[in-house]
Amino acid sequence: MEADATIREENMIFKIDCAKPENAGEYTIIADNEIGKDEVSFTIDIEVPPESPGAPEIMDVTQTGQLTLVWDAPASGSVDHYIVEYYRDQWQLWLRMKTCKDSETTVTDLIPGSKYKFRIMSASLAGISDPSQESEEVMIGVVAEDELFDLPGPRGRTSNRNRRLHKMPSLDRTSVDRSIGLRQ
Repeated sequence: MEADATIREENMIFKIDCAKPENAGEYTIIADNEIGKDEVSFTIDIEVPPESPGAPEIMDVTQTGQLTLVWDAPASGSVDHYIVEYYRDQWQLWLRMKTCKDSETTVTDLIPGSKYKFRIMSASLAGISDPSQESEEVMIGVVAEDELFDLPGPRGRTSNRNRRLHKMPSLDRTSVDRSIGLRQ
């Protein structure tokens, strides 16, 4: 363990770089010079974030966008609450969904026609754990065919050219008069 004691004005600063739980305990600092000797004893308690919980299992999936998640609490460390995150296949990023006190929660308001996966983090006053392993991916409801964006339907990407003719045309950049609004 590397520690440093510094006197600043009339205060003593005791600093442990990269403190670990095994550094907790009773400490004594002794100052000895030509004027005399003095000592101070103190106790250091080191708190660390909890470990990651187990990977969530998906239970009781409904077609309307509700499911239950269940996971194992971390093997050690105290947990104040859990943070539930989700990943929707069409958004391609992890988002925070909710917090809960227990290792089971009901998730609602999921969008039918989307695939989701979930992960959990343990949290305490000392910090937040790394995320758990991801859950299995789950499809909520059936895949919706989105004609506006030509997203895949239930049987894959559409190939009907007539359907494409009814879509909104994109702006032809060559027809824009770029001189409007320019200063002469």
